[in-house]
Formats: sequence, structure tokens, C-alpha cells
Amino acid sequence: MTYGESFAARELGRGNFDKALALADEACAQEPDDPEPVLDRARGLQALGRWEDAVAALEKCRALDAKAGVVDDGLVDDTLFSTLVSWSREVAE
Repeated sequence: MTYGESFAARELGRGNFDKALALADEACAQEPDDPEPVLDRARGLQALGRWEDAVAALEKCRALDAKAGVVDDGLVDDTLFSTLVSWSREVAE
């Protein structure tokens, strides 16, 4: 569990999506039961337009958080909603 902003979240904010994803993947490997880096991973995947992978990461985040109870449910919901909207727009085009 992170306290404050994660390195991946910081890189997402800077627009360094590939770097953010790599950092999130490292954090996931170090703490496989922590849903927070999985959420960072989902947000990185979303930023890269990898919709299906982002949705899968969000589902994993929710499953892990059912036990941990540490992530902001609103952020997970917003990320899922915006991912699905973006994905549907891409499919429609």
C-alpha cells in the first residue's frame, strides 16, 4: 500500500504513460495483493488506449480491494466509465 502519490501516478500526471505503466508493473510484482498499483496499471493502460487490458486490470483491482479496502471506489468507477466510453468511441469510429 502506498502512502501518498505513487511513482506511477506521478508519471501519469506528467504524461509519461509508458514509464507509468512500467512503474506500476514493478509495484504489482513487488506487492501482488495490493490493489493500488493495479489501479495505477489500469490508468496507464487506459492512457495508452489499451482498453481491454485496462478493464481487466480494473476488475483485478476490485477483486483485490474486496479484501484490502484501500482504493477509492469513486476513482475506480470513474476510470472504468471513462475507459468504456473511450473504447466504445474507438469501436464506433
